Amino acid sequence: MIETERLILRPHAITDFEAVRKLWADPKVVRFISGTQSTTEDSWARLLRYIGHWTAFDVGYFVIADRNDGRYLGECGFMEFRREITPSLGGAAEVGWVLDPAAWGKGVAMEAMTAVIDWHRKSLMLSRLPASSRQTTRHPSRSQRGSGSSWTPRRSTASARP
Repeated sequence: MIETERLILRPHAITDFEAVRKLWADPKVVRFISGTQSTTEDSWARLLRYIGHWTAFDVGYFVIADRNDGRYLGECGFMEFRREITPSLGGAAEVGWVLDPAAWGKGVAMEAMTAVIDWHRKSLMLSRLPASSRQTTRHPSRSQRGSGSSWTPRRSTASARP
């Protein structure tokens, strides 16, 4: 678990299913990601992928929760999606985040990703992290610029689990 001034970041658990389902079914959330709302089945598979990624790689996406009330604000972290995209990421983990619209514009992504990147740098010896986004502008988001999205994780032999 990682704590910041306003947030708690932790790996996903089965009990997060309803929050994941709600987040990925929101048309505002998926508009610039896939453009398609996730079904209940899609969200279940996503949650299991998040949990499995931690098990297989000791790295993955974190739940972003409000430190005061535990409310699910979104998710962020590193995943190796093995996407068939151009240019290829060559097996590198991607950095990413997605937030509930109620958390947009409040610096949550910046705070969360700064904490996650700092944690990963200390525990995984990061050198480069690719980031991708679907945006309507050619300019990187404030969160991408501020998070320093230019490192790639290299696994250490030490356990990296928070």
